[in-house]
Order: sequence, then structure tokens, then C-alpha cells
Amino acid sequence: MCRNQALFRAAISTLLVTLSLALTGCGNDGSTVHEVADGFTIDSGLAQKGPLIRGSSVTINALSTSTLKPSGASYNFQTNNNLGAFDRSGTVFTSLLIETTASGYYFNESTAKVSKDIVMLRGISDLRTDRAVNVNVLTQIESARV
Repeated sequence: MCRNQALFRAAISTLLVTLSLALTGCGNDGSTVHEVADGFTIDSGLAQKGPLIRGSSVTINALSTSTLKPSGASYNFQTNNNLGAFDRSGTVFTSLLIETTASGYYFNESTAKVSKDIVMLRGISDLRTDRAVNVNVLTQIESARV
């Protein structure tokens, strides 16, 4: 019984370290969120399960800070390369909270092929505290918990 507990603890420790490293890798070295007089601007972002391919749909909805429901402002973008990058520069977001949704085919890095199925990813960002606004598998899991 003690051996099983030790193995379980080791597995949990490994999982936590792996998750911490993965979360650290989700952002980038420089901030892409900037506060301006009218609200916030966001330079660019990434949509990744494997990278969503060029032309994938990205929608950003402003959220009410009290209810986390869409407040009415919605912005549509597309990924502009096969790395999942999308450009949001020039758009001013007046809401502190936004929901980013991306859908499209992704490049499977294990098989080096484009997926046969569409994936949809979602993330919620607080522009006061988030340095980058990217959507990936981890933001998908997190947004369901929020």
C-alpha cells in the first residue's frame, strides 16, 4: 500500500511540474496587451491545438465583468498563417474581460498533416492582468472552470 501511495505522489508531482512548464510556455516573452486611453489594444495572438491553419476563424467577444456574459461587442479575425497567428492590432477593446473563440483545422505536428476534423478552442482573458491573449487546449479547460 505504501508503494502505491509513493507512486501516486510521484505521478502527481510529475503532472504538476509538466503542467507548470506548459502554462509557462503558453505566453510569450513580451507583452501583447497594452492599456490605452480608451481601453486596451492587443497586438497579435496564437490559436493552437497544434497550430490552427491559415484562414481559421477567431472571434473576440467583450464580456460583462459582473456576469461573464457577452456585452454585445464582437470582433472577427482570421489566422493569417499556418502557425495559428492572428493580428488584432488597431482594435480597441473597452471591456476588461474578453472571450476568444477560435475554430478551424489544425496542423498535427505528430503526423505532419492537417487534421480531418475541425477543433474549437475558447479562452477568457482579463486584460488588466494577462500579458498575452492566446487560445489553446489549456485555456479551453480553464474557461470551462471559470
